[in-house]
Amino acid sequence: RFVRRLRMQDFGYHKKEEFCCPCCKLFGIAEESLRKFLEAEKLSGMIFEIQQAYRCPDYNKKLGKCERSSHLTGNAFNIFCYDLKNHKKIFSKRKAFLIVESCMKVGFLRIGINFKDCYIHVDDDNLKRNKILFGY
Repeated sequence: RFVRRLRMQDFGYHKKEEFCCPCCKLFGIAEESLRKFLEAEKLSGMIFEIQQAYRCPDYNKKLGKCERSSHLTGNAFNIFCYDLKNHKKIFSKRKAFLIVESCMKVGFLRIGINFKDCYIHVDDDNLKRNKILFGY
């Protein structure tokens, strides 16, 4: 199968490294998922701050995450969603709405909300149940 080599402009306002595994710097994002992420960002009118994208199996295990995590297949993104108040991160309901709305419009049909750590998880993993909203 031919895999098109991604160019710098393919990462929008982001550096390629933002999508890589934090431990080994491996880039494993699925091209279609990346396209959707960048389109959602454009629709929202915001630049998404990536909390986490691809994770290698070793890093995923080190974090104690699910062995079937969509981050392992490059189909998932965690997007920070906060406002700063008195130097503290406070979950932003307005940003959350814009992120979720734009991500659903482009085809991310699995959305998770983490109020405590102030991020939105989106994935388009077609091996999992879709049209689902969950919280952590």
